[in-house]
Amino acid sequence: MTQVELAALIGCNKQYLHKILCGERSGKKYLEDISRVLDIEVAA
Repeated sequence: MTQVELAALIGCNKQYLHKILCGERSGKKYLEDISRVLDIEVAA
């Protein structure tokens, strides 16, 4: 899956997703969606 595809699935733009992945943004709003799409658990 590309970053563009992931961004579309979670409902944000690719630039914002890039900032989340690079640590420039926390991405708290999208954390649950990202974990659901990637089928991973988020540490508490």
